[in-house]
Amino acid sequence: MKKLIYPRSKDTCQDEEKRLFDFEVDALKRFTNEAKNKHLIKLLATYYHQGHYNLIFPWADGNLREYWDGTEAPEHTYQNLLWIADQVAGLTEALKMLHNNEFGVNYDPDSLSTPPAETARHGDIKPANILFFKTKDGIVLKLSDFGLTRFHRKVSEIRMYEKLVGSRTYRAPEIDLKRGVSRMYDMWALGCVFLEFLSWYVYGCEDGVEQFSVQRVKEDYQKTMKQDSFFNVAVNDAGAKFGAFLKPCVISVSVSVDSK
Repeated sequence: MKKLIYPRSKDTCQDEEKRLFDFEVDALKRFTNEAKNKHLIKLLATYYHQGHYNLIFPWADGNLREYWDGTEAPEHTYQNLLWIADQVAGLTEALKMLHNNEFGVNYDPDSLSTPPAETARHGDIKPANILFFKTKDGIVLKLSDFGLTRFHRKVSEIRMYEKLVGSRTYRAPEIDLKRGVSRMYDMWALGCVFLEFLSWYVYGCEDGVEQFSVQRVKEDYQKTMKQDSFFNVAVNDAGAKFGAFLKPCVISVSVSVDSK
């Protein structure tokens, strides 16, 4: 028997959009409380205008990539290294809180029911989604852009890769290998950003971050449309993908910045 699917009314679509928007707002209000972590962007207000729901956040001075581009690498002093360590630790803690749903978000908008949500993913961590703010205490980095965030139960923690569309550069190998995506996806992406952060600290933007990207493209195994991802996919004689490994320059930069 062929199943008939009736088009939803405009009112039904608006109700669904409002429901999802309310969920996102509730989640943002809970996990952007600066009293819990200053490295998460804070939601200020929301409004509805001409058929669109909108969010208002603090005006940032730029994102992390723009900071690298516009700022010379700092002197290698204890104070500057301490600042980087503090930002890295703060962003890591913010992601851990998001992963563990320490904010009390209580349901999954993708589910037909409303079970307690126990874990979450960000889904698109990259320098452009880490904002910097100039404060009286210095530069503070904040994790932002939670548009791909998903809250879910632990029993469904591994989601299919097709549902996640993030940065190609910072994507994890499981995307190419067509495996389930878990919270480890975020950890991979954050690790890639931190390695670039350290390459900027040691060598600057042009000689560090930019050259690192150029080298990743050169070492890419793709025959067409070479990418600056941090890994290559291993393929057997039959052409099937069976694993992934770090590009040589990723290992080289890791060892280099560690020795500095």
